This record gives sequence, C-alpha cells and structure tokens, in this order.
Amino acid sequence: MGNAKSANNPEGANNAEPETSANGKPRIKEPNQKSLKKNSNKGAGSARSSMSSEGRGKPVLPLSQRQIIKYCIDNSKDDLGERIFRRVIEKRDDFRNFADALPKAQRVEMCDALKDFLLKIVDNLTDNEDVRGISEEFGARHVPLRIYGFKPDFFSLTADGMTTECIFLDAAVHQHSETLSAWSQLTSIMFSSVRDGFYAELRRLRRASNCMNNGKMKNSIDISLDGSTDEQSSRRSVSPAPDTSGDEGEKAKIESLLSTSENNNFLCPPQVY
Repeated sequence: MGNAKSANNPEGANNAEPETSANGKPRIKEPNQKSLKKNSNKGAGSARSSMSSEGRGKPVLPLSQRQIIKYCIDNSKDDLGERIFRRVIEKRDDFRNFADALPKAQRVEMCDALKDFLLKIVDNLTDNEDVRGISEEFGARHVPLRIYGFKPDFFSLTADGMTTECIFLDAAVHQHSETLSAWSQLTSIMFSSVRDGFYAELRRLRRASNCMNNGKMKNSIDISLDGSTDEQSSRRSVSPAPDTSGDEGEKAKIESLLSTSENNNFLCPPQVY
C-alpha cells in the first residue's frame, strides 16, 4: 500500500530522487514561492528586532570609545564629583569665589549632582537623544545659581576638569591618545547641550518676567484731563479745577485780601530802578 501510494505521487518521487538533465548530471531545483515568502518574512523580523535593540537614537560614540568610557567609570569612586570640582577650583579664581559663596549643603549637592549626571550619561551612550535631554536638564538647573556668581563659561572649565579626572581612572590600561579622544568627544557633546539648556531656561524665565510686567501695566488706570480712564491717553497729572460754587461773600473776602497785599507790597516782586 505504501509503495503504491509513493509511486502514484510524483512529488514524493521528486523528493526521493533528484531530477537529471539530458547529459546525466543532477539538476538544481528552483525554490518554490512558499519557501521564498517564508525566508523573506524571517529576514524582516530579524531586522526589526535588531533595530529595536539599538534604541531610538544613534550611539553617541563608537563601540571602542564606549568601552573605554565604561571601564573608567567602573573604576571611579563616590567622590568623583568632588574631585572634578576641586580641579576646576584650582584653575580659576572666579570659580573659587563662586564655590566659597555657596552654602556648604548646596556645594555638596552640586558635587553629587555632577556625579549623577555623568553616570546617567554613561548609561545612555547608545542613545544620543537621551544624552541631549539629560544634559539640557542639567544645564537648566544652574540658572538659579547666578545669584552666587555662576557664569556660563564655567561649563567649559567643568568639561576640562571632568576629562582630566576621568583619564586617570583608566590607569594606563588603554592607549593615552585613545582615552583622551574618547573623553574629549564625550564631554564636548555633553556640555554643548548643557549650555543650550542653560540659555533656554534663562530665556524662558525672562519671557515669563516680561509677561508679568506687561500684565501689571495693562491693569494700571490712567486719568486724563477730562476725567476719563482711557488707556491710550497721555499720562498726565490732573490738577484740581477751580471751585466756582462759592458765594459772593467769599469772593469779596478774596478781593479784599488781594488789595491789602497790594497796598502792603508783601507779595510784589522787588522793583529795580
């Protein structure tokens, strides 16, 4: 039964023996449409999975430089932010004055914030959009520090101090030029967005302040000469109008006083001969 069924099935015969050409050599079978469609769908699915694993944006640095950055951060300690600030203080006197003007608690907070900022960047090196957003948020937090003497050019000093301190964390495991290139490129990208976030927050606060001032000016009332409250009229002080409701007795008193003053010459200007 089984042999008869296979004999009547030409497809089974093709699977059992390869077709031969006229000269006796085996002929390669063409793939059918089902197998082509199945392979194409499989390739598209693997491509989608690889794209989703890369993240939304592009990596900030090449793979070799990202490995150097992560190796240095793995060797860092908890006082990384304080070490970076000490290097910046040694370079500029105005930054030292800014650090001395800060309260002690706020200075410790700034050191911790700088360390956390760097760790977040290292964790998101495969997505440049996340790196930009984290950096802009970090820069916006420095706007209130202007009252203590903070300047935007302190960001470049902080980038240099971060590069120098993090290069030492490599402990000469990699080539010095490669480590320097990796950290220089990363800090340049980081603090470029940090500066953008600082100025964006500063512009936002100024626009909000201008809107408040304009609202106060619109709510003020100006009195014109005719007693109206038109906002477009000129702002001039209104002098009291002469009182015309007095009787004849008061007018007589005023005229008598004027005549007395003229006779006594109390109100007359001095005469020059």
